[in-house]
Amino acid sequence: MTIIKPFRGLLYSRKAVGNLAKVITPPYDVITPRQQARYYKSHPKNFIRIDLGKTSKKDSASNNRYTRARGFFERWIKEGVFAKDDASSIYVYSQEYKEAGRRKARLGFISLAKLEEDRTRGFLPHERTFSGP
Repeated sequence: MTIIKPFRGLLYSRKAVGNLAKVITPPYDVITPRQQARYYKSHPKNFIRIDLGKTSKKDSASNNRYTRARGFFERWIKEGVFAKDDASSIYVYSQEYKEAGRRKARLGFISLAKLEEDRTRGFLPHERTFSGP
């Protein structure tokens, strides 16, 4: 049997960022380089800096998009840009988008979940739901 549980999420503070539309992005694997640039310009605390940071010819093992993402994440927590939710929750979300010119909507939730050892039952780990993006 699949078990789901609430948890205390880490959320943007509206006091710190204002309009949430200025700081959220789609998943990294669907963002074009042009969109990436637009998200960088939209707000200095835009999630793009964590999810799909810029690369540079000067990148190294100790300074690259991933180490910079960690730095943003840790700094934003210290600055109060992100804060733990006051209560444990199951987070419901909805998305509206267009695909092939047709409007679509999706409703989902985010929770903790126990995955079954038998991978034919319950949830599939997200890495195994599609062959690629």
